[in-house]
Amino acid sequence: MIKSIKNSLIVSMFALTACSNVQPSKVLSEVAILSSSCTDFQSHMWDNLYDLAIDQQSIPRTSQLVGELEGQLRNYLEANNKEFKEADVKTYLSRFSDMYSLINEKVLSGISLNSKSDILRVLASVEIGDATSVEKKSLNAELKTALSKLKTSSEAIGLGCNVTSGNEFSSASAQQPYFEEIKAKVDPMVYGSRKVFATAYQSCEALELAPMDKSSESLRGISITGQHASGFGKLRSIASLPEVVNSHYYIKQASKAKPSCEDNRTNPLVYDFGGKPDVSSSFSSSINMFKDAGTGSSDLGIDCSGFIISAMLSAGLKLSPDKSHKAIHVHGVNSTMLKDPEDNGLQCLKKVQFSRSHNLKAGDIVSKVGHVFVVDRVGVDPFGLKNIKTLGECKNVSYKNFDFVIAHSSNAKNAVGLTRMVGKYFLETSSSFRKGMEDHALSACYEKFGKKRAVNHSSIAIVRHKMTKECRAHEVALEQQQCVSRCNAGAVDTAGVK
Repeated sequence: MIKSIKNSLIVSMFALTACSNVQPSKVLSEVAILSSSCTDFQSHMWDNLYDLAIDQQSIPRTSQLVGELEGQLRNYLEANNKEFKEADVKTYLSRFSDMYSLINEKVLSGISLNSKSDILRVLASVEIGDATSVEKKSLNAELKTALSKLKTSSEAIGLGCNVTSGNEFSSASAQQPYFEEIKAKVDPMVYGSRKVFATAYQSCEALELAPMDKSSESLRGISITGQHASGFGKLRSIASLPEVVNSHYYIKQASKAKPSCEDNRTNPLVYDFGGKPDVSSSFSSSINMFKDAGTGSSDLGIDCSGFIISAMLSAGLKLSPDKSHKAIHVHGVNSTMLKDPEDNGLQCLKKVQFSRSHNLKAGDIVSKVGHVFVVDRVGVDPFGLKNIKTLGECKNVSYKNFDFVIAHSSNAKNAVGLTRMVGKYFLETSSSFRKGMEDHALSACYEKFGKKRAVNHSSIAIVRHKMTKECRAHEVALEQQQCVSRCNAGAVDTAGVK
C-alpha cells in the first residue's frame, strides 16, 4: 500500500484504501494518482501488484483499471483545484493505459493469474531488470520508455509525488552480538550467507561443523514426488521424518532447540527446487524461511538463488543502486541473471578480473545457468598455483589442488539443501563448474607470470559485489535470527577443509 500521504485532502479522498475489501482497480488508481510523478513510481506500483498476488486477488484488466482511474483522477483534480487541459488528461490516461498494458499483455502473458508464485517471480524479475532473453531485454526498454512518458504526462496535469519512499526499517541484527562479531571478521557477503545458514538451522553448531565432503553421509527419508511446474527441477517431500532427522548432517548433531525457536527436528528444511522464503511487499518485510511461500514443494526449504539473494539482503547488500532494497526481490533473481549481473539489472555486482594480487576471495559468487554458490572461505592458495614454477606448467592447473569452501543450497547428498561444502569435492560432482573454475584458475596462473589470458565466461562466471556506498543499505531481518545470537564466531574459522 502507499506508505505515507502528505495532503489531508488526499487522506480524506482515499481513506478506504487501507481496507482489505477495496477493489484492486481502486487501489492501483490511487497509486497512479499519488505516485506517477515520483522517480520510484514503478516500485510503488509493483509493491501493490505484489500485494494482490500475495493476497490472491485478481489483477485488473487494462480497460477496467483505466475506467476507474479516470473517475478518481477527475475527482482528485477537482478536489485539489488543479488547473489542467482536457487534452493533457486524455494523454495521461492514454499513456497509463500503454504502460499498464505492458504489464497485462507482456509481463504477465501466459501466466495463470491464480499462480501466486509465478506472478511474484515474473513481476520481481521485471522490476529488477531481467534481460536473459531478447524478448525480456526488449520489454525492459518498452517499459522504461512507457514509464518516462507517463511521468511527463503526470507532471503536465499537476500530479506531484505525494508519497514518501517508505524507508522506515529496523535492523534486528544490530542488537545481536554474534552477528556483529561475524560482520567484523569476514566479507559482507560471507557474513550474510553465514547469518542465513545459522538462522535456517537455528543452530550455532551448524557453522562449527567441518564442510561436507565425499565421506559425508547422504540424506535419507526423501522422496521425489514429481516435476516442478517450470518443467525443470524435481519436487521432493519428506517421506520419513525420523530418517531425515537421523541422517541430516546439520540436524542430527544439533542440540535441542530453545522453546521460543524453530525446531528443525520436527519441521526440517531440505532442498526445495523453486523454493523461496516467505516475504511481503513491505519495505520493512523480514525474510521467513520457516513458512511455506508456495513456490516449491509443501515442505520447507529454499533453492540456490533464494539462498544467495537472502544472504545479500540480510547483509545490507543492494542488487542495484537505483532499485529499492526489499525482501520481495528474493523472488526475482535466478542463477542465469547472476551469471551476467550488469546486463540483468544487478548493477551492484560485477564479473571478477583476476590479477597477480587479486585472486579468488571469500564472498565471490559463482554462477552458471541452473545453479549458484558463494565462496565461504579460501585457503592461502585457493587455485593451487603455489607449486607451478613456469608459464608452461599452467596447463597442469587442476581442481584437485583447489583450496576453498563453498556455501549453497543444492540437491547434493540427496537434497540436504543448505550446506557448507569442500570446493573440490563439489567440483568433482559437476563437470560444468569444474571446467569453468579450472578455466578461471588458468587465467589466474597466467597473471602470476605477468601474462594475460581471456576467461571463457560461457560456462560459469565469478562475480563480486561492488561494496560501494550506493550499493549498501539496511540489513533485512531474518525471522528467528535472535535464536543464534550467542554463537562463537571464532569457531567457523577452525571448521576448515578436511
